[in-house]
Amino acid sequence: GGGAACREAGRSQRWQGGQERSGGNRDGTTEVKAAIAEVRSVLEKSENGGLTAEPTKFAALPRSARTMQGLERGNYIHLTRIQSAALPAAAPSRVPIPELAARVMVGDERIPFDNIRRRTAEHMVRAKTTSAHFPTAVEVDFEAVERVRRVHGARFRAEEGFGLTYLPFIVRAYCDAVHTFPAVNASVDGETLVVHHDVNLGIAVDLEFAGLIAPVVRAADTKRLRTVARDINDLAARARAKQLGPDEIIGGTFTITNMGPFGTLFTVPIINQPQVAILAADAVRKRPVVVVGPDGDDAIAVRALGVLTLAWDHRAFDGAYAGSFMHTMSEIIATRDWEAELA
Repeated sequence: GGGAACREAGRSQRWQGGQERSGGNRDGTTEVKAAIAEVRSVLEKSENGGLTAEPTKFAALPRSARTMQGLERGNYIHLTRIQSAALPAAAPSRVPIPELAARVMVGDERIPFDNIRRRTAEHMVRAKTTSAHFPTAVEVDFEAVERVRRVHGARFRAEEGFGLTYLPFIVRAYCDAVHTFPAVNASVDGETLVVHHDVNLGIAVDLEFAGLIAPVVRAADTKRLRTVARDINDLAARARAKQLGPDEIIGGTFTITNMGPFGTLFTVPIINQPQVAILAADAVRKRPVVVVGPDGDDAIAVRALGVLTLAWDHRAFDGAYAGSFMHTMSEIIATRDWEAELA
């Protein structure tokens, strides 16, 4: 009403009077007026002009401006924050990342990648950009396996011509556990999960540091421990001798890589596409652990322990599923009657 108009006129006169007495810009009036004018200009251009509940305290303005009448007493200038929809958002800029070249020093040697190195590199890079990799690891008690190897190892070597390693036991435990957790033995096809009912295991074989290949043990879940050990030994020997047929390296539904012979502690492998998981087995070592004795009391015992790590695709299942699968595998390895299995 008229009273409001009078009060506004009075404030305008006091503002002008203060400006005349200030002597130019010595008290920062020009800076304040410029800031207020800029805010008003933005408001007039906005479509909604909506105020927010966030006032900007006048103390944030130039210190020289605080002598302006009425503001030195701690009042607020209610600036306006325009809603994000009012002003067009700036288009995100894409800055190309230059490919970094290796720094070649005097005396360095350039070794071109051979075919197997190039194919491995392409496959691994594609796997990392395709699958949502996630690792789950468990410590496994291999004492039951170790007892069988210790008692029957020499006889097994004499009969079969090669040593009884931990790997066939791990394969057998996988084959039993996967029937309860079939999504581990699967592949991704577009936006669908293809669960394989045949268990065809790719076993990673090192080619004397000259590459890596994963020949396939077919229908592994139909074979007992001794047969699995024979198949693994045969495929590895022929892989290193370059005597594998093309059909022996395709069609795998799951892959196991054994880093144990190299003394490793913990390995996180890369999934072999289009499979959804891969298992790494690391070295088995004797260590003191706490066990529950026959009377229910805790006791210290020396056990053969090793780590198994499952790298899995988060598109296929979640952590609870992966953890339950790995727990089941570890229980099978620790409690199975392996002596009866080897017979």
